[in-house]
Amino acid sequence: MPSIVFDYGQGFSLDVAPLGFVRYAQPVELQASRDGVDINPLQPFPFDLHGPRNVAQRIADTFRESGQRLAWTDMIRSAGRTFIIQLKGLEHSLERAVTEFLLWNLIGFIESLGPGPMRCFVVLDEPHKLSLDRGSPAEKLLREGRKFGLGLMLASQQPEDFSPVAFATTATKVVFQVGDERSTVSRQLHRKVKNAHSLSDIYEIVTKLPRGWAYVVTENIGHVVEILSLEERVARWNQ
Repeated sequence: MPSIVFDYGQGFSLDVAPLGFVRYAQPVELQASRDGVDINPLQPFPFDLHGPRNVAQRIADTFRESGQRLAWTDMIRSAGRTFIIQLKGLEHSLERAVTEFLLWNLIGFIESLGPGPMRCFVVLDEPHKLSLDRGSPAEKLLREGRKFGLGLMLASQQPEDFSPVAFATTATKVVFQVGDERSTVSRQLHRKVKNAHSLSDIYEIVTKLPRGWAYVVTENIGHVVEILSLEERVARWNQ
């Protein structure tokens, strides 16, 4: 499955990427801050029911100035490669604006293909740098992305970075050890989990997980799972 990483946190630079990741993900790094991005922020999409009025509102919300060509079709048909849109070097406000313009453009493209099976994953690290509020592209992906075959992965070390919408609409949650003084994470997980884990059980689990283990919730069932490192997974693939 191909994936597109919007790297505004500089966590995916190929200069420091593990060799196994480079070998198996075959990442392509696109330097948005250096080469620019060739998109039209004024482009209307099928979901813009009021045409230019919707576009104007989107521009008013996120407009900043932002070329290489981003060919979504080539990425989605890439047979599992990873594309890293590198935003290093842009000012913070510009990072967010460029990312949101790109996400709106990708949403417009994927909706033009119509509903379908899973086509691609979008990876957003440090989601606090983007808006997850209603009407934002990330929120639209959370609510409607799967219908059009677009999965969304959000990753953060701070649980408070995730909005209630993110907790409510993400199908799978992978939680490593976390300090949960106010039981915020435990309560959110407890609302989803249907097996026998009580709120106190979940709190004990997520606050005391050993390194490399996670509490994984999928299909509303919670499991304690060992998460193998990339090197360990590669070794198993080669067996």
